[in-house]
Amino acid sequence: MTRGGFAGSVLYVDLTHGEIRKEPLDFGLAEKFIGGFGLTVKLAYDRIKPGTDALSPDNPIVLGAGPLVGTSLPATSRVYAVTKLPASETVGWCGGGGVTFGYLLKNAGYDHVVIEGRADRPVYLKIVDNEVEIRDAAFLWGRGVKETCEALWEEFGRPTGVISIGQAGENRIPFS
Repeated sequence: MTRGGFAGSVLYVDLTHGEIRKEPLDFGLAEKFIGGFGLTVKLAYDRIKPGTDALSPDNPIVLGAGPLVGTSLPATSRVYAVTKLPASETVGWCGGGGVTFGYLLKNAGYDHVVIEGRADRPVYLKIVDNEVEIRDAAFLWGRGVKETCEALWEEFGRPTGVISIGQAGENRIPFS
């Protein structure tokens, strides 16, 4: 952790062009929009253009872990995702608990992940410290969330943090 519980970096992933870049976290923004949720919303707000279709490659997904993720304080393991939702065409969020993903993301040096664009095939993002890869996910396609997690745990071992879209997300079901 670099300052005040923040890891100090934001990971940007462009699935359309297969590009990955790491940028320093703007600590001024982190102080102004304190916490994982506030800063995640701000990063999404700056990127989601009005009128963008929710299922368009122009609709980013922003993931964020706050400064208390990875500490021993209770109820601080939340990771948030903000994007425009296909069911309502409004910007929405979800938060997930569980220690592994957020803790490992922060230990890899990232507070947030901004995913933009659309890959031309099923892919997943592998993050291990400074090694970040967009990898082929054909072997995961069609599996449920539990099966996907188990397959990735078998490949990479535990602890491995996994966020999966599941079959509804693969099929672009509006409420997924």
